[in-house]
Amino acid sequence: TNVSGQYGLIQLYNPAASGVTVLVDAIAVSPYANTTMALKWFNTEADTEIFAWPSLLLDAGAGNAVLRRHNNVALQGSYLGIITLLAFQPYTFRPKAPIEYEEEKGLIVQSLDVNTAFSTTFYGREV
Repeated sequence: TNVSGQYGLIQLYNPAASGVTVLVDAIAVSPYANTTMALKWFNTEADTEIFAWPSLLLDAGAGNAVLRRHNNVALQGSYLGIITLLAFQPYTFRPKAPIEYEEEKGLIVQSLDVNTAFSTTFYGREV
C-alpha cells in the first residue's frame, strides 16, 4: 500500500448479500517505517480486492468477507483508535469483545503518514 504522496489502507469488507456477520477478534499490524497507525470504520468498499478472507473452519474454503486495499491523497474513515509504532515493530490490537459488523461495512488499518507500507492480518470469523 505504498504510493508516493498517498495514504494506504487495508480493509476487511463485508460485502452486500454476504449473508454473514463478521467478528474480528484481533488485528496485527507491522509498519515498514516509523509511523502512527489507525484503526477505523470505512464503509465504502475499497478499490482493489486482494483476496477473500480465509475461513477458520478447516477445509471450508474462502470466507465471504474480502480483504481490499486503497490509496488516497486524503485520510479515510472514522477513528476507533491509534498507536505510534517503530519500523517493523509488530503490534496486535485485541479488543475485550469482538468487533462485530454486518453487510456493507468495513474495518480498516491505515498509516497516518504518506508513503508508508505495512502488513496487516485480521483474525476472526464469520457467523
